[in-house]
Amino acid sequence: MSRAQAAQSDGERLAAAGDLKAATPAYQEASDRYAEAERIALGKREQRTAADSARTQMATAKQRASTEAADYARGVESERQGSTQYAQNSFAEAAASFRAAADLYAKAVEPAKPIDPPKAISPASSAANPRAEVRATLDSYVRAVETKDIGLLRQVRPGLTDEEINRTRASNEIKKSQKVDLKVDEITINGDQAQAVGRREDVIILKDGQRLRQDLKFTYTLKRGSRGWVIQEAREYAERAPLGTRAPDPAPKGGRRP
Repeated sequence: MSRAQAAQSDGERLAAAGDLKAATPAYQEASDRYAEAERIALGKREQRTAADSARTQMATAKQRASTEAADYARGVESERQGSTQYAQNSFAEAAASFRAAADLYAKAVEPAKPIDPPKAISPASSAANPRAEVRATLDSYVRAVETKDIGLLRQVRPGLTDEEINRTRASNEIKKSQKVDLKVDEITINGDQAQAVGRREDVIILKDGQRLRQDLKFTYTLKRGSRGWVIQEAREYAERAPLGTRAPDPAPKGGRRP
């Protein structure tokens, strides 16, 4: 991107000096470099989506793992490596590290201990913490909204229709950023069904400079399947109308703002 901007500046300088013949290749170079920057950015976006998906699967596997198993420590090291790579925007490498960590966590089962006399093992003793898994799914949902990651959003809310996805994409197009603060008051587990109740505060900055804040009460119904917990139904109730401020319009050329 910096090289494209430099080539563009050269073209503008040459054009301003009246040397259009020399300005033309400079502009062409800038165009080529901008196109290459866009291609790289699109590739990075796809790699980040894959890394986010791998990290979500890793988090689920980690919840079920035993900290006493030998593979657990190796999983933690691979996870730490993946987090470092993710922070450095090395998303492809981070995805590979997260997948490796997920495999290690999946192998990190508590070694069987001899029991004398034999007795039944309570299922609750080996079950994962369902509330922590639900919380991890909600965290993934927040990350999907804040990063505009449609792929991750489909994972945590697989029941969304194509129309709802299209509306989400259209909404993302006009947003510069969105910060979501999810405050969970209660999580109720009933077998493979769960319900999370709480409050949600969104701060949205639109591309035109307008700032919106929205306070909602929510009730999320979740279901546990073969790939973990997903949001089956989301009910959100606005406590009050969104509060917004708009950046001042620029003064008209040659005059004062009314």
